[in-house]
Amino acid sequence: MAGCHFIPDWWKKVPCHFNWKLDQNIMLDLKGIANRLDSELETRNDIEWAETACDMLLFRGYLEVSNFEGMQSNSQKAEEFFAEAEREAMRVTDDDERQQAYIIIVSANRLWVLETIHEGKQNEDRRLRLLAELEQSWNRHRDKLSQDRLQAFIDATAAFAFTRLGPNKCKEAERRYQQALKTIKTKSSWYQALGSVIGRQARLCTNSHSEPYDGIYDEIQCYEKAIDLEPRNKSAQCDLATVLLRIPDRVDEAKDLMANLDANTCELILKKGLFIVFCVIMKAPLMSMVEEKSFSVPDRSCFYSYRLCTDIYQPMPETGMIRTNIKERK
Repeated sequence: MAGCHFIPDWWKKVPCHFNWKLDQNIMLDLKGIANRLDSELETRNDIEWAETACDMLLFRGYLEVSNFEGMQSNSQKAEEFFAEAEREAMRVTDDDERQQAYIIIVSANRLWVLETIHEGKQNEDRRLRLLAELEQSWNRHRDKLSQDRLQAFIDATAAFAFTRLGPNKCKEAERRYQQALKTIKTKSSWYQALGSVIGRQARLCTNSHSEPYDGIYDEIQCYEKAIDLEPRNKSAQCDLATVLLRIPDRVDEAKDLMANLDANTCELILKKGLFIVFCVIMKAPLMSMVEEKSFSVPDRSCFYSYRLCTDIYQPMPETGMIRTNIKERK
């Protein structure tokens, strides 16, 4: 980033939301995405990693000024989210590069708002101040290792957003997570997110609700690595258990993993509930697979399998408590 004083637009090279474009053929329910993010942010105290809240707030602010179809630009609302993300970043006191990465992205997003609403000239003083803040934040980390770590956190934040910009952006999200993990190999949440992205892409290429798919073992490896790094990562345990249901000789392991998990957040209650439902629907297909019979679940057969398995599979007692628990969490 040398020569910042002579290239005032150097900040545009900082990966942030405004210099990413959606493919024209992608149809996204952006209002739905915004509503889901708002719901998740309401339960942010349930979130174990502070950076997840920062990622959500940054992306939520971006949606307010994205100019995507169906979204009305609201720069004031966007600034509220960016300011909140900045406050969350200041709570990150255990890793200076991580904190500075979020501050850099917040400043870059604010500069993009000035550009996109065509108020750059009228707000030249603010623009110069933001550029100075960006330069100061970046220059706090002059050695290569420190700058590489800073870039890794920026890449991970970019990946978080790409996973929410449609299936065509998943490959870029995967690349960003892998790039970040080359530098910082100890982030449990990044391994979990990488596994989720790998699995999401693979499932787009299969019509089976029960059989293993290409990439499933890479996905499992990511979840296992996430759990090894942070045994308290219950969300990764839920994701791992759900994927293991597709492998007949690991079904019991999946059920044991989930049965021993204390679902004490809204996210975990929902994941555990979905696991229970999936177990019921998967029971007949799994029995057929174990017997080495070919079994494909047509759309309408899912309902038949559900009715068939209800009498032979006893779900966990938490099933009836899912809705009550979520209401209590609210």
